[in-house]
Amino acid sequence: MLGVILDILLIVLKVIGIFVLSILGLFILLLLVVLFVPVRYKSNGQFEKTEDGFEHEVYAKITWCLHIISIKFNRVQNKNVLSLKILGIDFLNRKKKTQKKKARKRTNRKTSQGEIITTDSPKTIVEKTENINTIKQEDYANKNAEGNVKKEQINQNENAKEKKTKPKLIQRIKAFICKLGSICEKVKNLNNVKNSFIEYLKKDTSRNAIKEIKKIILKLLKHILPRKLRATVGFGFEDPATTGKVLGATSIFYGIYGDKLELEPDFNKPVLYGKYKFKGRIRMCSLLIVALKLYRNKWIKEFINFSKESVKDL
Repeated sequence: MLGVILDILLIVLKVIGIFVLSILGLFILLLLVVLFVPVRYKSNGQFEKTEDGFEHEVYAKITWCLHIISIKFNRVQNKNVLSLKILGIDFLNRKKKTQKKKARKRTNRKTSQGEIITTDSPKTIVEKTENINTIKQEDYANKNAEGNVKKEQINQNENAKEKKTKPKLIQRIKAFICKLGSICEKVKNLNNVKNSFIEYLKKDTSRNAIKEIKKIILKLLKHILPRKLRATVGFGFEDPATTGKVLGATSIFYGIYGDKLELEPDFNKPVLYGKYKFKGRIRMCSLLIVALKLYRNKWIKEFINFSKESVKDL
């Protein structure tokens, strides 16, 4: 008898263990999918600045895990269309469809009910109109009486305010002078804080730490930025000097994309036009690695503590 009970207990424990292990396995699988399956994005479009305004057409799409989750955005002829699909079900446009169906049902009900026919006799109609007129006359007399009382109260309040204006003006002038003094003190404190931050950042330890942080952020940008890009951008300003500055600033992207990015500066007239097409992907695991590196950096913690202590006086 004891052997049979023990066998049953062992079978129950095995079933419970298999159930728990299967749940843990599913959780680990989902975690790995979230961490290592990338979020893919792509977009294409064109834009042009005209005399009528800024015209642009955009198509963008974000997908994850074999299109289980997909977000689409489309703008054509100044109309925006956004959709969010999870397992093929569009949650954004679904609400709009239900609202349209409800509105149609309401209109159908109103039309089916028809107009309400009044069956009052002419005598009753005359009596009702007379009652309404008497009520209106009584309301008009009451409103006139209330208006006269309010005018008297307003005149009394204005006389009282004129008596109190002089001491209030003196108090306001004193408060304004005190505020100016506090503002001057805050400006002095800000200058002291700015100088302390500059001295802190000029140290050798802070310079080395900033270089390391820059390397981490550049790696993150390389991961996030699109891997496939094809774009042509034409721009120009009224002042040719500003066009040259913008060209110098945007030429930084040549090191990343090379010939895939074409810039067409116009030094003679102000213009802005272009078209683009790009694709990219982002993995959560790489973002978490960068976040952990920044969180474990000692200099960032010291800088946060230093900034908190220096801002206390403000």
